[in-house]
Amino acid sequence: MAKQSVHEEYLAKTQGHLVVPPRWHVGADRRRSLIQVTKTAIHDARGQVMGVLGVGRDVTAEHQVQEALRAREELFSTIVNQAPIGILLVDHATLGFTSFNQAASDALGYTQEDFASLTLYDIQARLTRQEVDDIVASILAEGGREFENQRLTRHGEVREFWISMKPLVVQGKQCLTAVWVDITERKRTERELLRYRDELENLVRQRTLKLEETSRELATQSVTLKQLYDELTTVFNAATVGMAVMKDRRVVRCNHKL
Repeated sequence: MAKQSVHEEYLAKTQGHLVVPPRWHVGADRRRSLIQVTKTAIHDARGQVMGVLGVGRDVTAEHQVQEALRAREELFSTIVNQAPIGILLVDHATLGFTSFNQAASDALGYTQEDFASLTLYDIQARLTRQEVDDIVASILAEGGREFENQRLTRHGEVREFWISMKPLVVQGKQCLTAVWVDITERKRTERELLRYRDELENLVRQRTLKLEETSRELATQSVTLKQLYDELTTVFNAATVGMAVMKDRRVVRCNHKL
């Protein structure tokens, strides 16, 4: 410690000024404090170095604040990196990916290193550069936007995403925050359900038409049978000889000649 102090004084004399990294000190009250010392060379009237003046400053509170911020940043980083959805920060000027979590690059099959070299233009499956620029302009004008978009994976597969983007200024630089979720399987399921529904509705229509057709045929047959019954009744009643209809050896109907 003494050698280090001597070396620091030597540096202060030769450089004129030296800021020593903060060190922990224990006071008479046994309280630990983080002290940052600034050492300055003192010169006489002839400009010769007379000694070194050391001024200590208690930076314990600042250190605690910095540690708390660092802990929060680590916690936030852990949460973002473990999130199952893509979370990104996009540079408005280039539409490159300034920051992103593992899920964002994994969703499109890229390593984080390869994904960092891409832009929003590079991952579009259908949209042109102008169409992308128009969407970005609307996000800035409206203060945010939610939409669905088809993205191209590293292997050329088209995947569908739900996307939410909002403008954000970071250290004076215009950026865009982005959250995206792969909804490819959901959209595929929706299309399958829609197809099944259409098939079911078509089947119901066919069965309905068949029932209507059968109903019309039965109605026609009923009219024909009624006509035949009326004709037979006329012949039965107009017969010049006696006629009878019997069931179980009993007469259930006869004409007037009988």
